[in-house]
Amino acid sequence: MEQTKLRFVRLRRYVWWLAAIWTVVLSGSLVWNLVSHNMEIKDLALNTARLTIEKDLLLRQWGASHGGVYVPVTAATQPNPYLSQIPERDIPTPSGRLLTLLNPAYMTRQLYELAQQKQSDIQGHSTSLRPANPQNAPDAWETQALQALERGQTEVSFLENREGKSFVRLMRPYHTEKSCLKCHAVHGYKEGDLRGGISVSLSFDRGTGYGPHIFLIWLSHGFILLVGLGLIGLGFCKINQDQREQMQMEEALRKSEEFTRSIIENSPDCIKVLDLEGLLQFMSPAGLKTMKITNFAEYLNFPYLDFFQGENREAAREALDQARHGETGVFLGYCPTLDGVPKWWDVQVSPIFGSNGQVERLVAASRDITAQKQIERDLARYQEHLATMVTERTAELQKTNEKLQQARRDWE
Repeated sequence: MEQTKLRFVRLRRYVWWLAAIWTVVLSGSLVWNLVSHNMEIKDLALNTARLTIEKDLLLRQWGASHGGVYVPVTAATQPNPYLSQIPERDIPTPSGRLLTLLNPAYMTRQLYELAQQKQSDIQGHSTSLRPANPQNAPDAWETQALQALERGQTEVSFLENREGKSFVRLMRPYHTEKSCLKCHAVHGYKEGDLRGGISVSLSFDRGTGYGPHIFLIWLSHGFILLVGLGLIGLGFCKINQDQREQMQMEEALRKSEEFTRSIIENSPDCIKVLDLEGLLQFMSPAGLKTMKITNFAEYLNFPYLDFFQGENREAAREALDQARHGETGVFLGYCPTLDGVPKWWDVQVSPIFGSNGQVERLVAASRDITAQKQIERDLARYQEHLATMVTERTAELQKTNEKLQQARRDWE
């Protein structure tokens, strides 16, 4: 009973440990997946920014290779004052419509302004440490990035949070090409000089589906955690139920054993438990008292048949054989106590079955019938004495009868 309770306490402790380990494992997996996903998202955002810059650089190269592009003058597109040194900056069409020249820097700046108006997740900025147009002046990070580009770096990236969103910023350099000298030679640039850089800012909360993926990672790990904890809880409940049933069975068995022990200890009969070899394993207190045995240890594993002699021994052997085969054997036998007091016993030998249905031990219940035997002997002696008296009286009556008959004959 106590061992079962101890096992229950240990089981509960193991379940808590298992639940804690499962939670730690899932938490570690969640952190690993979040970190891995965050790195993948950042890499994806950086690659997207790189592709954007590559596209913008190709657009600038295309525009520079054609010497710029002429577009109609509108309220949004006015002639570029920083191209006033170019003779054909503005030209009229045959219909009288005025066209103005857009150099690559002007084209990309208009594209970036349009992206701002559309609230695009990808924002760009063409900038330089020596901008001809103040609108192209760098901010603090772009200034540091441009300085890093001047030191030879091929690109500069940075992660930042603005207004509760995550952004990746990337800058790559662009150099002065021969086609660029048409507009920028007046600013002291030579072919191959670093003119500036294109800066791209990309939000990877919305633009790359960052939020939904994070939600799915949390949801899947939360579901797996709850399922695992639920299975652990169900397993604990099942084992707990089995443990409680076992405790109830053990308690019932304990009470049954106590009841049986009480019966044996209070029974006046001499009750003995034998193994299948017929060796003594237990003797009830009443039996020890009747047989005058003060130390049972001296008779542990004592052959039960050695208590009997002659015909009594054979009768006891037959009873043991019957019990070994699952039957009940009975016999009457004479066995004196250790101090020589004669005793007659009415013995019943029964099998004790194990959980597998096989005979495991034998129990011999011996009832003291010495007083009954004494009465039977006294009765037999009285019957013998009575028979003798009847025989003697019969003989006396016969002699008297013979004398009467003789006297009658003499009288006649």
